Amino acid sequence: MLTSAPTPPTQLSHASASYDTLRGRITSSWKRSGANGLTLTTVIPPNVKATVHVPASGGAAVLDGSSGAQLQVKMLLVLVLVLMLVALVLVLVLMLLLLMRLLLLIVLLLLVLTLLLQGRRTESALIVEVGSGTHVFTSGTV
Repeated sequence: MLTSAPTPPTQLSHASASYDTLRGRITSSWKRSGANGLTLTTVIPPNVKATVHVPASGGAAVLDGSSGAQLQVKMLLVLVLVLMLVALVLVLVLMLLLLMRLLLLIVLLLLVLTLLLQGRRTESALIVEVGSGTHVFTSGTV
């Protein structure tokens, strides 16, 4: 597992680096976009996983350019709330059917999957687990 955590200095407008491994070339590059934006591109070889720290301060939105999905921690909170509401309805139904143990397993599985599928946010970056392939992230502010 490798980690990419760029910290772009204000004096530079862009940077890139690559490293040849036994599994293939790892590439990371970033460039400033707009007043406070940043585009980060990482290329991860097949069968390699990486943790990418996308610089994004103040809860700025981060877009995954590979899929067009917006990666925000707020979306994780909404998803958890929806799952909790679904779990509450399931609890009522399963209580009537005396299947409480099954419900607890389902709710725990959904919460674990939700946490595993979303990025983690720190004060200065959104941390995203990625697999092999090319990944392009655009940050609203840096």
